[in-house]
Amino acid sequence: MESVVDKKYRSGHPVIDFQHRLLIIMITKLKSSLKAGRSMEVLEEAAQFFDCFIVEHFNDEEELQRESDYPNYEVHKQQHTEMREDFLRIKAKIDKRGANHILAVESLTLISEWMNKHFKEMDKEFIDHLKEYMKRHQKKNTPNEYK
Repeated sequence: MESVVDKKYRSGHPVIDFQHRLLIIMITKLKSSLKAGRSMEVLEEAAQFFDCFIVEHFNDEEELQRESDYPNYEVHKQQHTEMREDFLRIKAKIDKRGANHILAVESLTLISEWMNKHFKEMDKEFIDHLKEYMKRHQKKNTPNEYK
């Protein structure tokens, strides 16, 4: 899964690409733990990861959108805000009730569905914009494979 999604959703920006790979790795880890009946062991780690990831990744992505004058910044940011709120509702349940199989499934479903929908629609549009922006400005921190 990682290599297919990695190639398909490469932004050309090393930090964003690395963050996307980390997200895919954690989703895969949570999914595997569910199949193995170890979801409670991994859920708290995953929740902590998603909590940090959402803040850091969304901030980084939104900063790039502002820097590159992304025309759909407000819409994209609103989706990020909604995702933060949805995740915080699940995290509050985990904090209150503790890790359990149902919350692991709920977390995985939320993150996976959001990733698939948001990546395929909003991030793809932003990635296309970012690649054009980077090409026009020939960012020095962009590896040659993205130019």
